Amino acid sequence: MLVIVMVAMLALCALVPLPASPQSSGIVGRTRTGCTCHNQTESLGVAPAIAGLPGSWEPGEEYVLELTYEGGPARGPGARAGFDLRASKGELLVEGGSLYERVDPGTGEATHTLEGANESAWSVVWRSPDEGEGDVTFVLVVNAVNGDGVQGPGDQWGRTQFVVPEGEPGGLGKASDFWIVVALAAMMAIAAVAWYATRGPRVERR
Repeated sequence: MLVIVMVAMLALCALVPLPASPQSSGIVGRTRTGCTCHNQTESLGVAPAIAGLPGSWEPGEEYVLELTYEGGPARGPGARAGFDLRASKGELLVEGGSLYERVDPGTGEATHTLEGANESAWSVVWRSPDEGEGDVTFVLVVNAVNGDGVQGPGDQWGRTQFVVPEGEPGGLGKASDFWIVVALAAMMAIAAVAWYATRGPRVERR
């Protein structure tokens, strides 16, 4: 009889959802698997985004990346959000004195801190590698939880990926350089038209 009772209790425990304690101080190693401790499947309702990535990177440059997301569950009193960012090359850094982001020394991935779990946007710095490293892949996972402590659809996570090519040596690797050249070309064209209008060949009227 005792054995039957114990088996029944174990079966009941297996049916009860386990608490999904949020990793409030950050978590790494989730850019490949996602935040499966909160929800086994990725949610289309969470859309992570990275602002500040260049069209192509230049060696030894530092780029400020703004990490945000849209969507997620309804926010309750204990709602939290966090992120895990991985760059395949280069180095991720946090600005000095930041209370909301940190870089894991073992993996080099960036994640949120305890204070950062209360935010919905974060900022990190990416230092590009040396010349000749080629494409760099960025993977961002954002996890948004409703704070009820239960694993399930109330906790949602999403993932996004960007590939940034290396700029051509000596070429225009940054959009700002491109627009500077466009502006200079436009100024030269205007100057040429003005010169032609004032000093160009004149046609005598009869």
